[in-house]
Amino acid sequence: QYIFRTWPSDVFAGKTMALKVFADGFKKAAVITENTEYATSIRDVFVREYSTIGGVVSASETFKSDVK
Repeated sequence: QYIFRTWPSDVFAGKTMALKVFADGFKKAAVITENTEYATSIRDVFVREYSTIGGVVSASETFKSDVK
């Protein structure tokens, strides 16, 4: 009957990271992302929000979870 969320959404996390990185003076960023649904979802939001506020994502790479 009830559903509780105890962790922020991917959208909130990605947007918050983009705003923080830009506010700290970084106008360019490179993103390295684990190839999971959770991580790629945050990356997608980060890239979109960072670009919207004027940041430039100069590179974006992914890696498999089982890579050591």
